[in-house]
Amino acid sequence: MATRRILGFLSIALFLLASCNKEEFPINSSFFTNPENDSKTLVYEGKKAGDFEHAADQMDWSGIKKLILKGHINNKDIGIIKRYIAETFDGELRELDFRDAEVFEGQFINSPFHKLKNLEHFVYPKKIKSTGDNVMSESFWVREIIIPQDVEIIGDRTFEVVSFRIDFQGTGQVFPIDIPYMPKERYQLPKTVKEIGEFAYRYYPYQELSLPESVETIKRGCFANSKLTSFTFPAKVTAVPDECFFLSNDLESINLPEGLTSIGSAAFEGTKIQELLLPDGVNQVGEGFLSGIKLKKIKWSQSLTELSVRAMRGSQLDELHIPDQITKIGESCFYQSTIKRIWFHQNISSLGLGFINGMSNLEEVHITWAIPPAANSLFNDILISPLGKPEYNKSPDFEKVKLFVPKGTSIAYKNAAGWKNFKQIIEE
Repeated sequence: MATRRILGFLSIALFLLASCNKEEFPINSSFFTNPENDSKTLVYEGKKAGDFEHAADQMDWSGIKKLILKGHINNKDIGIIKRYIAETFDGELRELDFRDAEVFEGQFINSPFHKLKNLEHFVYPKKIKSTGDNVMSESFWVREIIIPQDVEIIGDRTFEVVSFRIDFQGTGQVFPIDIPYMPKERYQLPKTVKEIGEFAYRYYPYQELSLPESVETIKRGCFANSKLTSFTFPAKVTAVPDECFFLSNDLESINLPEGLTSIGSAAFEGTKIQELLLPDGVNQVGEGFLSGIKLKKIKWSQSLTELSVRAMRGSQLDELHIPDQITKIGESCFYQSTIKRIWFHQNISSLGLGFINGMSNLEEVHITWAIPPAANSLFNDILISPLGKPEYNKSPDFEKVKLFVPKGTSIAYKNAAGWKNFKQIIEE
């Protein structure tokens, strides 16, 4: 009985497998049509993925301005479509509409429509969950893109193409493109989006942008070079990525989510942010996380116990009292910082090599250790980059910088390796 039951299940499974593999349409059954009274539009009816090239070879493409794709296609078809647009249309195609197309792989291959000449309107397939990455990279004449309402992932550089209004010449020269920006409402995301890719909103041309609360992940450089003046992160975001607002020169205020745990490198560089309130869950910061911003106020996270390698690189504070909860200072931590006066508390247990090197404006260092920490090589020059012309993080200016030490310890510091290089050691 058990054997017959197993054989029965196997028979059903084989039948279902055979049904799945059965071709609904034969190869080369796809075709093109012209909408009535519209000789400038072609509609591709994809009955089987992979048919596009065969059907396209039989068509007259002259005068076509709009291409609509429906039904089944795959990324092989996408490659053929790109070739036809580049060669056959020779810059004449203005609109590309995939709204009713079903992409076999679920999303476009990387950079399928790179540097398309004169394309103005692009519509994504409505059933895809990811837009794909760099779909129209450097196709800077695009005026409008329409993303699907159920999409979950916005790929790399998705909106960059409709926000950047500069074109590149083969000579290396650039010139402005005099076409309007995409309407602000077209940049709004549906409530299904969970992830936004690298540089997706780069060059965003408007002052405000509201993201849906569904967004959980934002990737590198997402809002770089934008015109944003203020921004509020969705509550589910836990990390501000590297270069998130890099060179967004008009950005003045930012609201960080309470669940934030990390801030990446150069996240706010080049902005006008003057006040930064770090949620208490932030326990990790990247290199130069405060670089390029002239802060007047910062609230430190109670969970942040370490300023890692070059964490304060390029910070533009005038003075800094290291918060009590921070007990580790990384190598070259303050490299290229403009800090003039800095205070280190006695509970700091670890100092990285060159921790105050490379601070050209440094005037005063205040320390509270009764016993001088070991410093045989603590202030030596540090090699930052060995590539090309070597870059070094230079020792402090021992002649100019005043070292303030606890009362009764100046003799110990004047005799201690490394510390004795300071010419002005003052008790306080």
